[in-house]
Amino acid sequence: MSSDTLTPSVSWAQRPKIVFVTINVSDVQNPDIKVEKNSLYFKGTAAADKKVYEVNMKLLKEIDPDQTKYQVRPRCIEFALEKAEDGPYWERLLEDKTKQHWLKVDFSKWKDEDDSDEEAGG
Repeated sequence: MSSDTLTPSVSWAQRPKIVFVTINVSDVQNPDIKVEKNSLYFKGTAAADKKVYEVNMKLLKEIDPDQTKYQVRPRCIEFALEKAEDGPYWERLLEDKTKQHWLKVDFSKWKDEDDSDEEAGG
């Protein structure tokens, strides 16, 4: 990565079969997006400041690139990464245990593993 490339802020959440990833870059022009079974790559230029944003995330576990969907929106790029196998929630998004300053949990989309849609009766 060159020195004039910035890392965008990224937020994520998960459900039993899907990992949601949001890359926060406004008005991206010509995004370069690569989804592989164990990584997600993004590079794009923000229209407003003409700065280049790039991030390459090595994922903790495998996803299914063919089932993965994404949408380039005016303020961000939203991904729905299909987990390769059902199972327990991932303890983190990235393979690397180091805390990344640009990565945050998206609590608006988060649902705990033990959350159900019904309220427990007392």
